[in-house]
Amino acid sequence: GVITNRERHPSSFDVVHMKDAIGNSFATQLPTFLKYQILAKATNYRFLFPMERISAPPLLKRETRLAGKQ
Repeated sequence: GVITNRERHPSSFDVVHMKDAIGNSFATQLPTFLKYQILAKATNYRFLFPMERISAPPLLKRETRLAGKQ
């Protein structure tokens, strides 16, 4: 993942905007991002994100589903 922007909010959480390897953009709170980054270092992954929050784009899901039927 690549950090594309960081929003600073005084007296609140900072928000980090990111883009993953296939081009999906998403945002997360900075403390959440740091927690997963520390876990990623401990497990030798570059970045590790909660998979239940990340979904593939509909077109990629369709292509994957159709490739599985062939």
